[in-house]
Amino acid sequence: MKPPTSRRRSGPTDQQREIIRLYADGMSYKDIIKRLKLGVTVSRAAYIVKQYAPELVGRSRVSEHDADRIAAMARAGTGATHIARTVGRSEGVVTSIIRNRVPEYGSIREQIRSERARRAIVLRESGQSSAQIARALGCAPTTVNKIIAAHALHLRRMLRARKWRVIPVEVTEQIGVMRTKGLTYPEIEETLGIARGTVGLVVRRDYPHLAGVRRPPRRNSPRLGDVALIAQVVAARETGITLAAVATEVGCSSSTVYRILTAHASHLRSRRPTVSHEVIKQIGELHGQGHSYRDIAEISQVNVGTVASIIRRHLPS
Repeated sequence: MKPPTSRRRSGPTDQQREIIRLYADGMSYKDIIKRLKLGVTVSRAAYIVKQYAPELVGRSRVSEHDADRIAAMARAGTGATHIARTVGRSEGVVTSIIRNRVPEYGSIREQIRSERARRAIVLRESGQSSAQIARALGCAPTTVNKIIAAHALHLRRMLRARKWRVIPVEVTEQIGVMRTKGLTYPEIEETLGIARGTVGLVVRRDYPHLAGVRRPPRRNSPRLGDVALIAQVVAARETGITLAAVATEVGCSSSTVYRILTAHASHLRSRRPTVSHEVIKQIGELHGQGHSYRDIAEISQVNVGTVASIIRRHLPS
C-alpha cells in the first residue's frame, strides 16, 4: 500500500493573490475580509500573507509622510484615536509608530491630562457647570465629570449643595415677585441668569401656590377681528391642511389660526385635519381600483395614516 502523499499547491489561488495585493497596498486584514466578503478569520488571512508573501510581514506599510505626520501630532499631545481618524489608519498602526518614534508620548499625555484637570478644577471652583467647562477645555461634559470625580470629588458635592439648597434669600424673593407677576420660567431665567430648573425648584419649594400660575391673558390681536383673514383661515382649514400649513398660507402664526378657529369655527379646530367629502370619495375610488395606501396618499395629497383611517371608518369592507 502506497503511503499517502501530501498535496501541496504550486501557488496561491486568485482569492489569496487578491488578499496579498490588498495587504501590500496598506489595507488591514479586517478591512480586506470585509471588502472581499470572506468567511475567514484575521489569523487565516495573516497566515496566507505569511505563507505566500513573507517579505511583506513586518514591513512598514505607512508612507514616510504619514509616519512623520503621526509623530508630529503625537508630540503635540493628540490622542491616538484622533490621530488614527485624521490620518486614516488603524489605531494599532498609529500606536506602533508612536511607540517607535515618540517614546516620551506617555509623559506628554500625562502632562496634558494633569493640566486639563487643573484647569477643570479652577473653573469648577469659580462656579461653572460641566457643560461650560467642557466648552472651555474642548472635551465632553462626561470627561469633565470624570476629572472632578477623580481629582476633586468635594467640588462636585459642593456644587450640588450650592445649586440645590444654598440659594440666596434675595434671589428667592425676586423669583417669587416675578412669578407673582406672571412671568414664565424662561423669562425669569433670562432676567436673573439662573437656570430654569433652579427657578422651578424655588417655586415648587417656597411658592407652591405659584407653581401652576400661567401668564396673564394677552390682549386680543387686531388681526383676530379681520373678516378677510377669518374667511381665509376657515376656507384653508376646510381643505384639510394642518394649522401650520394654514398659517403659512395666510401669513400669520399658528396660534392666531388656532384662536380664530376657536372663536369662529371650533369644529375645525381639532388637531386632526378634516378631509373634504371630495377627497373621501376620491380615496374610495382609488381603493376600489386596487391602489396601495401609499399611492392613494400621493394622489390625494394626504398622509398614509389618514388614508388608512378613512378607509377604516368610511369605507368598511
